[in-house]
Amino acid sequence: MSFGTKRLLLYDELPAPWQNNKYILSGYRFLDTAADCWYSLFYVHNETGNIWTHLLGFILLLSIGIYELLYSELMTKIPIRDRIVFLIFLVAACKCLMCSTVWHTLSGINNLKVYKQVACLDYVGISVLICASIMLCEYYAFYCDDAIRNAYMAATASLAIMGVSMPFQAWFDHHERRWLRIAFFIALASSGAIIIIHTSLIRGIFQTFGWLTPVFKSIGCYVAGVIIYGNQFPERFWPGRFDKLGHSHQFWHLFVCGGIWYHYQAALQFASFREEFAQCSLKQ
Repeated sequence: MSFGTKRLLLYDELPAPWQNNKYILSGYRFLDTAADCWYSLFYVHNETGNIWTHLLGFILLLSIGIYELLYSELMTKIPIRDRIVFLIFLVAACKCLMCSTVWHTLSGINNLKVYKQVACLDYVGISVLICASIMLCEYYAFYCDDAIRNAYMAATASLAIMGVSMPFQAWFDHHERRWLRIAFFIALASSGAIIIIHTSLIRGIFQTFGWLTPVFKSIGCYVAGVIIYGNQFPERFWPGRFDKLGHSHQFWHLFVCGGIWYHYQAALQFASFREEFAQCSLKQ
């Protein structure tokens, strides 16, 4: 495509590759340049809510995380390797939010190559966040079991490599494979269930579930978001009514922010009680 317009388009006016949600009927951008897309931050269209939910989430999380690293009492007490693990999760979460922001901002460009590249950027951000979240749990679950901890984290790092490379396969971003993409990310996240089973067997199910309470809150947010997003609720039932505000992708973004926040709280809790749950005293 070599043409563009600053007029907001209807769904039926878009070329097929840009048609992602048939229940969002209006408010589409189809712009010539990336600069035009970035300018669209400042007027209302059907991606405005998607952009700003994650842009504001990025700013808040980055600000809170930097303050935590530099000024909190907890960070002065924990070992440097623990701070590095916390930083990895923080960077992964911020990367996910920023990649999402870039994708939803540039998704209005009329260049198909750029459009597909920024879509891959969004998928990569999701994969990195999932794997960093799992690795955080693995690190603290086996805090004093170096061999087990390293084996788990190496396996998850391998999954992260797959998660980063998979989106760049030509078939991955096809519209008809939308549910396959959702299933892929669910499967990637579900690999974290292995550590729950393992720790439940060696530490007890009640102690494990108590330790993972903030993580379960995070998982609950993600699951709720996936259900709403996957079913395209509420726009599926009222096409056109939620074009600019209140459609499923915006709810998904809010639940992602909630999921990240609860996992952030889990990171602080894990660091505070890093030796108790791992039963380090029994291994000395």
